[in-house]
Amino acid sequence: MGHHNKLGIVTGWGATSENGAISTNLQEVTVPIMSNADCRKTGYGPTRITDNMLCAGFDEGKKDSCQGDSGGPLHVIKQNSTDNVHQIAGIVSWGEGCAKPNYPGVYTRVNRFGTWIKSNTVDGCYCSED
Repeated sequence: MGHHNKLGIVTGWGATSENGAISTNLQEVTVPIMSNADCRKTGYGPTRITDNMLCAGFDEGKKDSCQGDSGGPLHVIKQNSTDNVHQIAGIVSWGEGCAKPNYPGVYTRVNRFGTWIKSNTVDGCYCSED
């Protein structure tokens, strides 16, 4: 089971608009995570989005990660969590501009790299693979 149809929270210090200045305050935006099948129906087309990626954003644009946010987290609140446990679902990677209609943000799909992450970190607290 993936994270599609969930809301993702992106935080970062990047630009607040395309070609804008880097923010001096930490920014946060909530965006819907879509399935890869739906993402392949966007302006990216059927071949640019791989299984190692996930997409999040609104069809009409408006809200997105932007330049300077790369490497930052896209996290979700764990389902059935009574204490608001956040899980990192993605890492800000790339996109076509910022908040453009029909071009959601593209993120590295973290659960595809769980084994590598666990083997390269010590004493971590790990989330489930879903």
